[in-house]
Amino acid sequence: MRFELSVALRYLRARRKQTFLSVVSFIAILGFTLGVMALIVALALMTGFQEDIQTKILGTSAHVMVYASHARGIHDYDRTMKIVGADPSVVSVSPVVYGKVMIYSAGGANGIIVKGIDPMREGKVSDLAAKLDPKVLARLKNPGQDRDGIVLGQDLADSLHAESGDFVTLVSPDSMLSPLGLMPKFKKFRVLGTFHSGLYEYDTSWALVSLDTAQRLFSLGDAVSLVEGRVRDIYSAEEIAKRLQKQLGGDFVTDNWIHQNKSLFSAMKLEKIMLFITIALIVLVASFNVISTLVMMVLEKTRDIAILLAMGCTSRQIMRIFMLQGILIGVVGTIIGAILGVTGSFIMDHYRVIQLPLDVYFIPYLPFRVRPVDFALVTATALVISFISTLYPALRASRVNPSEALRYE
Repeated sequence: MRFELSVALRYLRARRKQTFLSVVSFIAILGFTLGVMALIVALALMTGFQEDIQTKILGTSAHVMVYASHARGIHDYDRTMKIVGADPSVVSVSPVVYGKVMIYSAGGANGIIVKGIDPMREGKVSDLAAKLDPKVLARLKNPGQDRDGIVLGQDLADSLHAESGDFVTLVSPDSMLSPLGLMPKFKKFRVLGTFHSGLYEYDTSWALVSLDTAQRLFSLGDAVSLVEGRVRDIYSAEEIAKRLQKQLGGDFVTDNWIHQNKSLFSAMKLEKIMLFITIALIVLVASFNVISTLVMMVLEKTRDIAILLAMGCTSRQIMRIFMLQGILIGVVGTIIGAILGVTGSFIMDHYRVIQLPLDVYFIPYLPFRVRPVDFALVTATALVISFISTLYPALRASRVNPSEALRYE
């Protein structure tokens, strides 16, 4: 192979009479460089976006959920928690109350979701408790005079112009009997503080209260809306939910984070595949430059090929010479493109180059993550395309007839 490689390198070097071939070779290398770089950056963008969304979603919600199928809430939730917690794949469980209310203050009004949490257990199921100020979390654990305290999402508090210590009013859809008939339930809450989840949807429409406060607000008594659980392997959540469904029976319904966000992640996966196919066409176009370069090289070097064959070179060696030329073009372009792609992704992620409007997207900026699997896929694809593009010119070079080529020399 040393002989074939040295001849291939010599043919790729520019001479005055072969300047055009060198320009075409340079364009082919540039095509591979741009294609590989674009593929790595595009896949890093899609991977970073998906991972960041997934991390933020899992940071504010549990992995598996158990609901009551018929009754309004789970009444004997301690028993349900024991069954769910007994599964070896479940790390921790926590009772939760959810409800929709209207909130208004002197600064405005909005429709929100109130989540009633057990502050002692919530931190083991989601990262929501960790996003609270320790002092605010302590006041939720031991309410004292702040029995009806509430924690608002940061953007929700801003829209209501509500600060810590202010009062807000919640209007529950549950009716109460009064001398004037059935009326909505009004309840005043003191704002204990705010939280920032990183997801605009949560920060603009969520509020947290203690579990017993939510039970009173929604007239649930000792019941809870659902039981949430955190599992060891997040990608096994669907199997675990099905297993829990069999154990709990028909009075309960199980769900999981994968099913709840299936349409979102399926759409992002499809976009990633289509993006890869579309940008891979750049590399495919570059491969045509390789083919044209090698075909012109074969025509230019027909006399040299005939002499090499006459001196004892085999057709296989001639074929390897021209295959190595195309592979070298692909390897050089792929290496440069890979370096530029990884470097560009790191810079754009580190300096948060692409900012996003929070009222449209879930996240404030586009993150870039280069996964080893994506990197290997891109480089392998580029190298395979460069290899395939060498087959026809190399095969044509190996079939040169020395006597015909040297007849008029």
